[in-house]
Amino acid sequence: MALGFAERDGRTLVIVTADHECAGFSIIGALTGGVAAARALPSDAHTLDPATQPARQRLVGTYESAGFPRYAIAPDGYPISYDVDGKVLVGFGGSADRFESWLTADKPIIESLTPSALRSELAGKAYAGDPAGRPDKANGFFVRGQAAGRSSAVHTAADVPITVYARDERAWRRFAGVYRNTDVFFKIVEAMKLDD
Repeated sequence: MALGFAERDGRTLVIVTADHECAGFSIIGALTGGVAAARALPSDAHTLDPATQPARQRLVGTYESAGFPRYAIAPDGYPISYDVDGKVLVGFGGSADRFESWLTADKPIIESLTPSALRSELAGKAYAGDPAGRPDKANGFFVRGQAAGRSSAVHTAADVPITVYARDERAWRRFAGVYRNTDVFFKIVEAMKLDD
């Protein structure tokens, strides 16, 4: 919609970027052996010796182990479960402390921006307030996050991509290259001053 408007208008600049980076969304690999085998494994929660690889870590295969997901679909159109054989395993580099099992958690954690009244209600229904307190921790292995506290993760100083569209090449070309985030403001002002 925004691109269509910018194309018709001819004087609109469309910018897509982010305010910070959190060490990225990464594809870790693919689940080998199937979901049933992962569920049957005992907990690795006490496998803390770096020389001993937790059994659940050995379930991570290379990308070719992934298969086309065959979800059982509920009447509302959503998958009944996201745990399917051959699933791709994903992670976030800036994640907080957590217990990992490679299986979908029944209940997500209470997000830090959730209103207080709703936080209390969710806590009463056994939703955890931080990743390390999730009830499914007995099934997985411990993954240490990057922040000082257990419940939060940190931003990084890694570059953030910026995508810019304008019909006028002189406008979008200003955004090519690498520069400080504060320069984006000045590049917008410069683009606003272009003559027809």
